[in-house]
Amino acid sequence: MSVEELVKLCISLPGGASAVAAVAPALSYLDSRATAAFMKELAKTQHLSRAMEIFDWLKSLPADHELYGLCDVYTFTTAISMMGPSQQLRRALELVGEMRARGLSCNVHTYSALMNVCIKCDACDLALDVFKQMHEDRIRPNVVTYNTLVDVYGKTGQWEKAVRVLDDMRDEDIEPEVRTFNTAIIACNMCGQPQEALKVYQKLLESGLQPISTTYTALISAYGKAGQLDKALDTFQTMLQRGCERSVITYSALISACEKAGRWELALQLFEQMQREGCAPNTVTYNSLITACQQGGQPEKACEVFEQMKYRGCRPDVVTYTALINAYNRAGQWHKSLQAFEQMQTQNCKPDSFVYQAVIDSLWQTGVAWAQARAWQLYTAAARNWQYRFTVQAASNSSSGGGLGGGSGGLGLSRDLEYVVPAFTPGVAVLALRKWLSELVAQLSSDGGSSSSSMMFMGRDRILLSLGRSRHIKEPGSSSACQAVMAVLAGFRSPFRPGSGAVTPGGYVVVAEAPCHAALDWLRSCELQGYLALLMPPSLPASRQPSPLSSSSSSGGGAGGPKRLSFAADLAEDAQLELSCARAYQTVAEFELGQLLQPANMSCEYLAERDACIAAAFGYAEQFELAEEVVFDAVLLMDRVMSTGAQHDSSLGRLFVAAALRIAALQTVSAADEGALQGLPGDAALAAAAGFPPGSVSKMEANIDAALGGDTKSISMLRSLKLFFERMGADQQVRSR
Repeated sequence: MSVEELVKLCISLPGGASAVAAVAPALSYLDSRATAAFMKELAKTQHLSRAMEIFDWLKSLPADHELYGLCDVYTFTTAISMMGPSQQLRRALELVGEMRARGLSCNVHTYSALMNVCIKCDACDLALDVFKQMHEDRIRPNVVTYNTLVDVYGKTGQWEKAVRVLDDMRDEDIEPEVRTFNTAIIACNMCGQPQEALKVYQKLLESGLQPISTTYTALISAYGKAGQLDKALDTFQTMLQRGCERSVITYSALISACEKAGRWELALQLFEQMQREGCAPNTVTYNSLITACQQGGQPEKACEVFEQMKYRGCRPDVVTYTALINAYNRAGQWHKSLQAFEQMQTQNCKPDSFVYQAVIDSLWQTGVAWAQARAWQLYTAAARNWQYRFTVQAASNSSSGGGLGGGSGGLGLSRDLEYVVPAFTPGVAVLALRKWLSELVAQLSSDGGSSSSSMMFMGRDRILLSLGRSRHIKEPGSSSACQAVMAVLAGFRSPFRPGSGAVTPGGYVVVAEAPCHAALDWLRSCELQGYLALLMPPSLPASRQPSPLSSSSSSGGGAGGPKRLSFAADLAEDAQLELSCARAYQTVAEFELGQLLQPANMSCEYLAERDACIAAAFGYAEQFELAEEVVFDAVLLMDRVMSTGAQHDSSLGRLFVAAALRIAALQTVSAADEGALQGLPGDAALAAAAGFPPGSVSKMEANIDAALGGDTKSISMLRSLKLFFERMGADQQVRSR
């Protein structure tokens, strides 16, 4: 039987049938190379278990069996290579040991196969050890080995060594093939070196080799990362002209190039084109497209792509949610950002520090009290999960001149003490600063100056505060996070002054520094306690407290793990509040545009008695228990009447005030609310308070209505201010006096 016939026989076997019994008689007609080919074909048809069943049986045969010789370097090497897709590194290493136990020497193909298994199992350092062992065993690498080595260097961030392999191959009289150059280009791309990738492409052309589809795809990625979208598009057109296959990787690279160039419309067009060609997008494609829409300020489009992604069965990852949350944040839609974060948690997708900082920053900068409280809750939850870890280390005294020593020298070797606070956005920076200061204050107040907390400051010249860097911060010394920290420290009247902005070897930025003795005095002051209380967001009521995560969705697991916040009810409530406030703001805007006061038209008599009228309005409001904003609405209404040029009769002044007050009070309640209407003072009561007979107030109301043409709306500044505080969620009493 041929290899093809044996493969078909194994595929046709029932699940419980033995492959060994079916093929054993035919194996006597195969040599070891044909047996290895048979095993490879079984693995290619998704029957790896059948291939290993046959190989394990061959290994178990005694040395005098006629098929014992089929287990040689060829079949062992094939079995080792099959461990890669199933990520069975330990099994592959055991097979190498069994080879040596049988007296079989590994050849170049064995070493290359083992290196590939290491790569697939994310053990690149071990792959380099295998290559080193290969040299020690005096096995000469071939082009496949070198291709694998270039891949290893790319995955370990060693792009220089990856490129150098091309020269090493020629030194060994081995000419690199197209795949070698492709792998080197990809390695440079992975290491963020697009210009070096383009240089490798030039070497490929100089070698007289012709680019293939993989080459063009890698080239598109390099041009995209280098910000050369036009050249990426030209390369794509070349692919079309030469009839090269465009894979999902090709389109993903091109869409990513559009994203980096801010061309979200073109990214969407390419996305539609790839689907017309029958090329199914993957998670990377969707992530690039959502990010393109985010950077283009198109949150609705980003959401559409996200929904399509889920509909197509493509699972969102942390990159997806980061892009979606940033899209909502950029458009000021922090509610939806919060919803996306909640959805991310329900999908068991663990947030990283970038997701946390995006959500926390958007919540903090709303100014909404409960949203800021949520931001604080999320920050503390992330800190418990080691997302924002404070560190303290010794720093060399040369820091003010631009350099900082690391913490490896020990705390006793430096005169400066550096605290490192990981914070990349203003909101996170402010919360991190608050937590850092609170912890220092608590330590200093509890130890009485005798514990290690105080001893650590002894002999120090300065305390330095540094922020962790982020890939999103291009100029850390002038970043918004640094500015936010300094603004708070200045507002707290701290002795900290702007730092040098130097970047430490660990990638930190020196933001602020203060003499140690002055910093300690300030930290122990009562004044700082009051400032910290102002910075602390208000506590959430019980209805807004977070609920524990279930065991299936907890990132930390167990009862003591982090908590997931349930936002659905809050968002629905806040959305209704936002709608109501939006309508109110629209009314205010229309009123202010259409009802401008004209002081020049007001009579001198009214202006002279205006203060007395206001005092009378406050007196009536107190007598009849009317809200303070009703008084301000009534005063504005009187000003509007007098802006028409109407004459003021001093004898009717108190009646004028009473009528304006009643009109303003009626505007604060609904006509359908009979109970509220009955609680307002009537005509007779107000007329009596003003010293006029019953019916007088109603007549004056009619005069006011006539003077204003029936438009008696009145929205005072105080009412607008209270509306603002309501929207911000602050439970505060706005006092006018």
